[in-house]
Amino acid sequence: YFDAPSEERPLLHTWSLAVEEQYYVLFPIFIILTWRFKKERVFWALVAITFASFALSEWGWRTKPIANFFLAPTRAWEILVGSLVAFLTNKHGVKNNNIFAVVGLIAVFSAVLFYDKNTPFPSYYSLLPVLGTASILLYGGKETLTAKILSAKPMIFIGLISYSVYLWHQPIFAFSRISPLGDHSQRNVLLLCAFSLVAGYLSWKYVERPFRNRAFLSRNTLFALSGITATVIVFASHYGVTSGGMPQRLSVDEAKYLDYFENDGPEWRLFERLGIIEKYRDECNFYDTPANRMGGATLIPREIDPSCVLEADKDAKTLFLWGDSYAMSLNYGLKKHIGESWNILQVASSGCAPDLYETDNPFHYCERSNYIALKTIKELTPEIVVLKYNKAQDITRDHTTLRNISLELLRQGVENVAVVGPLPHWNPSLPETMLRFWPDLPLRTSVGLQREFEQLDEELEQILQPLQGVTYLSAFDALCTEEGCLTTVGQNHTNEIMQWDDAHLSPKGSIYLIGKLLAQDKFRTLLQK
Repeated sequence: YFDAPSEERPLLHTWSLAVEEQYYVLFPIFIILTWRFKKERVFWALVAITFASFALSEWGWRTKPIANFFLAPTRAWEILVGSLVAFLTNKHGVKNNNIFAVVGLIAVFSAVLFYDKNTPFPSYYSLLPVLGTASILLYGGKETLTAKILSAKPMIFIGLISYSVYLWHQPIFAFSRISPLGDHSQRNVLLLCAFSLVAGYLSWKYVERPFRNRAFLSRNTLFALSGITATVIVFASHYGVTSGGMPQRLSVDEAKYLDYFENDGPEWRLFERLGIIEKYRDECNFYDTPANRMGGATLIPREIDPSCVLEADKDAKTLFLWGDSYAMSLNYGLKKHIGESWNILQVASSGCAPDLYETDNPFHYCERSNYIALKTIKELTPEIVVLKYNKAQDITRDHTTLRNISLELLRQGVENVAVVGPLPHWNPSLPETMLRFWPDLPLRTSVGLQREFEQLDEELEQILQPLQGVTYLSAFDALCTEEGCLTTVGQNHTNEIMQWDDAHLSPKGSIYLIGKLLAQDKFRTLLQK
């Protein structure tokens, strides 16, 4: 729900409406079938179903996080808590308890402020906003401060238009991201939020309210219009799917670039389709899954391919590549340029920044990857260790971690540490950027470049270059000029693209970058020591 392709899907948010509709269909049937067993038994049956759904979501976020997020069985408990609250308030009424009501309000806002896309959801983390809401409903009587806050006119107004705002916000943000002129600055995001509120208000006043008025629109007319609209959408969608997105609208070159980012499955399938797995040396990856990132233990192999950590030629010098998938993308270029005279070893796992781990943790994806990398370096003491990973959010951590790792490696006998700086990052992906401006985008451009990575490059160079034994290699210096950054390897758009998504190098892009770095005296000198 939070990855880049999803953020560009205008109607993705309707999944939540589907979950709600399933509840509206199934819950009345459940009540009809069980009501004869008395209200108390129905209540306890709902308690049991709620706990079962919660237990399923606890299992789901660790093993099947995507299904866990989108499907009704793992989301039902959140809605069913509201059903339990309805039973309780029907029997006991709404209490006036300022403490419980305020605690509930704080719980809801805490989730808004502190949860992000890395928070496993639904899971036990969901208890904070769900139970917070339940507490407000149970104890936020009219005399409480919470009730007075929530019943203020501005809050009521937001509540009235909230459904329409929800319907509008995703299309507005998605089309902004898709737009070639999309500005993703904080100021623009706030403007889009304001625009969503305005659109929601107009939609509520001129669409939602009239549709609720039977004098304006009868039930039969409403159902007829809904049926016609649904039929048109179904046939249009069916044609779009069966035709493969109407490929006749694209030229041969446009179709080629579209293929770079039209991901029809997990990342490794895209790698395989584009011929990248072999060139990235994916067998040296400890295989990430969403469950691993959330603390699960699925698909983490005990070992990686021995060729990743064993020197093929005992008489040759060794270069060890350590990092994440961005480090993986350097392997092909290194092999092509110096593979005949150097052992190129690698432990690089998607999403894992290098870090110092002295003990093995077979149940944690990145810790295991970094432990194996550090262990191999200690055993072999390669002449050069190349560090590469993607990180722009926390420059202080980059500074501290990279500095500490570099000094530790030098202390262990590694002769030279080379840090390759951040690659240019494109928003949206480079293939999408090229398609949107096809065929007018220059070979070098700044359209879509995320400037924070260029800033990070400059700051890291200032921090790391003075360290004795550490060489900083700037990818921006190699790929970019004042005119912008290279989009393709070659002199026109029919050549291979430089980066196949938002930042990862294509195979030929890897060869090009390593060639440019080798042309710099400091890297060439490093290899000749």
